[in-house]
Amino acid sequence: MMSSLSPGSRPSVDNAPAFGPYCGWVPAVFFVCLAALRCYLETAVIATPPFFGYFLLCHHLLWFLLIMQCILLLAHLVLEVPVRRTLPIMYGGIVIMIPILWVSIFPDTSPEFEYLSGSPGQIAIYILTFCIAFPQNHALVLELVAIFLGLFAVGMIYSRDWRRALCLAILAHIVCCLLAIEWIGVGVHHSAVFTLDSALRNHAAWPLAILHPLLILTAVLVRRSDPNPSRLSRSRLGWTATAYVAGCVLGLLTQRFDHIFDSTSLGLLLGSLAYLLHDRLLCRRRLGRSDWLTAGLMAAMELPVLIPIILHLADKQ
Repeated sequence: MMSSLSPGSRPSVDNAPAFGPYCGWVPAVFFVCLAALRCYLETAVIATPPFFGYFLLCHHLLWFLLIMQCILLLAHLVLEVPVRRTLPIMYGGIVIMIPILWVSIFPDTSPEFEYLSGSPGQIAIYILTFCIAFPQNHALVLELVAIFLGLFAVGMIYSRDWRRALCLAILAHIVCCLLAIEWIGVGVHHSAVFTLDSALRNHAAWPLAILHPLLILTAVLVRRSDPNPSRLSRSRLGWTATAYVAGCVLGLLTQRFDHIFDSTSLGLLLGSLAYLLHDRLLCRRRLGRSDWLTAGLMAAMELPVLIPIILHLADKQ
């Protein structure tokens, strides 16, 4: 199927569904299950003492999904192939099990994988050396190398152009490493780039933060996979942003939350609803297949995180 694509040509979009039952859902479910297994083995089996928990699982799942969605979007843009044809890349997610196997084979290796931290110069060195220079994460070196080489191979298969393949591998490696930086921390957290004032514990705050770019990427990928997407109007973007801000303000005014960051949980919920229902309520347009797909994906990702936070079930996690 891919051999008909020349390196410089824009791929034609056929009439096949954007997310077919085998092309889309099977690799997606496979990757989610794999990420959950990686989280459980890392935090409940290998770690001493074990610290597996509900929000820790949400944290890891959403973080892996964010990385995978970035890779899919990069493959779509760099290789110029339809989004639905990039979905089998998720089967390559098997490489996330490499650190678990490495620690099992070499028990002297530290079983604790940490986010990257340090000065911008140090982070650049970690990226250039595939984290060899970051001693806490030596078990991840082979995983990063496998991702780089795997995506280079994918690029060659899809485009038959080594330049595009190398560009995809480099960009994906940089994105993976940047997302592995310890961007946020709750309370006194000296190694984090940004310190949050929140009633949530760290593993509950991380999935809430990750949901912001993840939901945007989800909407972008679904729209770009639709052969006939509806026009993304300024009205829809404004409606979504207004609902998001209104949700944040409402959470603070009703004293549901005492911290601005925590109130974004209500903002995300109302913003997602506004994005999905804009065309139906204001334009009187029936919801299409891509709208329902976006709704299903957003609900599956955000409700398990937002509902416990809004109901204050996460404060004690």
